[in-house]
Amino acid sequence: MVFRESPTWSTVSCVNGTPANICHFVSYHLRIGVTQMRLIFDNQDDPSLKMLSFFPQVRTHALRRRVLGEVREIERSGLLGAMQSRTTPARSGIM
Repeated sequence: MVFRESPTWSTVSCVNGTPANICHFVSYHLRIGVTQMRLIFDNQDDPSLKMLSFFPQVRTHALRRRVLGEVREIERSGLLGAMQSRTTPARSGIM
């Protein structure tokens, strides 16, 4: 078993926006202590994909159109909301 000196924090996010907004999003999260980010894009030609290759802590994934269509179909069916309600703990009023 490997123990780290300090805890690590990773995120997985679906993103769609301008390169400037995505760069701000990534910079903010790295600045507050995220050690690794995985970003999922719905556009294989998104210009942010190349820009983010300069961040060693960021891994990018572009969904293929077929997979994107399947994800959208799941969203429309309401199945995703039902799965999230079973796996997501109830939120307290504290933020």
